[in-house]
Amino acid sequence: MPKFALDTNVYIEAIRDSAHREALKNFFRDWLPSCHLSAIVLEELLLGALTEDQADALENEFAGPFLRRARIFAPSVRSWGWSGRILARLSRGRPDHLPRSLPNDVLLATSCREEGIAVITRDRDFRRLVRFVPGLVVLESYPRLRSRPERKRDGAGN
Repeated sequence: MPKFALDTNVYIEAIRDSAHREALKNFFRDWLPSCHLSAIVLEELLLGALTEDQADALENEFAGPFLRRARIFAPSVRSWGWSGRILARLSRGRPDHLPRSLPNDVLLATSCREEGIAVITRDRDFRRLVRFVPGLVVLESYPRLRSRPERKRDGAGN
């Protein structure tokens, strides 16, 4: 069964726009057992919380179910090292010229790859990161649920 993690921008889209919120609900309806939450994304979402109540709700109502099901993952030491090497290559000796969000994006990419998790994102930087993270699966839209064949019923209604 495939595994998925959503980038922060996908959640923010759903918070800001009802059509995106509905699409996210539909995705979760079909794929929730395959979904995982990155500790990086949780940190970014908490950073954007405007009040303590919002932060509490994020931790309890949003992250809580992932935590209870052991589906929150964090970068390993290996992912951190791999991320540092990639950032060094991308910066070409000028780390001050990297976009502020890129270190977290690279860390999300390496940790997803290490966990065998496809990342769903609208961030175009991930297209570029695929070159540096072989085997990383990046999706720009939600996967469709393959239709399941209906069971044939015999004349007795079985």
